[in-house]
Amino acid sequence: MSQGEAYENLFQRALRTGQARLSSVVMQELYAGARTPADKKDYDEINKVFLRQGHIVTPDHDDWILSGIILLLQVQTQGVGAFVNGEMLSLHHQCSSSPSPC
Repeated sequence: MSQGEAYENLFQRALRTGQARLSSVVMQELYAGARTPADKKDYDEINKVFLRQGHIVTPDHDDWILSGIILLLQVQTQGVGAFVNGEMLSLHHQCSSSPSPC
């Protein structure tokens, strides 16, 4: 079984057992990326199901602050970002200028 299949199985099991949660941020990104009316309709249905189950997670201000701090710590401890001449390089910049895939 490939890693992708294992993740799919894990996700499907979480859906079946009611353990899956959906972030409002993810829904916003899905809607923003919809390319067809059919995409929007699919997202409407996903949203409806998770709302009905009460399984929507919406981050508040403190959640966003904490996520920023966690990302900062990740950058500082794992070198995910880098500073050059006092400026932080973006992940996009690092990936696009790297000979190996990010």
